Amino acid sequence: ELANDHQFSDQRRYLSSGSTKSDNTISNQRPDPLARRPNKVCDPYGQGGMPMSWDVAQRLLSTTLEEGWKLQEEPPSHPNNNDINNDQDAEESNKNHNVPKSLYREFYHFDFMQASKFISHMAAIAHNNNHYPSIKLERRLHSKKGAWQVVTTIKCRTPTLQGLSHHDFHIALMVDVEIARPHVQQLLLTNEQSQRKHT
Repeated sequence: ELANDHQFSDQRRYLSSGSTKSDNTISNQRPDPLARRPNKVCDPYGQGGMPMSWDVAQRLLSTTLEEGWKLQEEPPSHPNNNDINNDQDAEESNKNHNVPKSLYREFYHFDFMQASKFISHMAAIAHNNNHYPSIKLERRLHSKKGAWQVVTTIKCRTPTLQGLSHHDFHIALMVDVEIARPHVQQLLLTNEQSQRKHT
């Protein structure tokens, strides 16, 4: 027991005293946790730090997902000096502006209560897969038909890539699997069924 006490005391003294050389070595080898986006060295999405191209996204869209999913391209912005701080940011902005920015699908419901139950299923998918789409719930007026629609929009995007990753298509695929379940289908309407007359 005394030997163990001496051993633990030596360990505590070593840890409390620290070592400048050791600390510097560790800090130089440790990846920066505050890195703004993946790169070729730190590449958790397997895409070299780059967003998915249109060709790859279109192919995945047509071969893996159910009808209703769409790709969205946001128009390139015109940044001012406050938006771009250095040449690297400017290069990344120009390089990524012509890629699909998100993958989205709209779902229609009878009312907000049904929609909220549906959203809870979508939230479980995001939580279980550790990848989080944007989920929007709104009551939308169809002006030409004078009808209200309750709409949930699921938008998949990987912000650190400023575009899409394979994770986004995996989430979309999981959404397709979930909405095929009978108890989830009961929470959905078709576009035509959802157009309730405005009163």
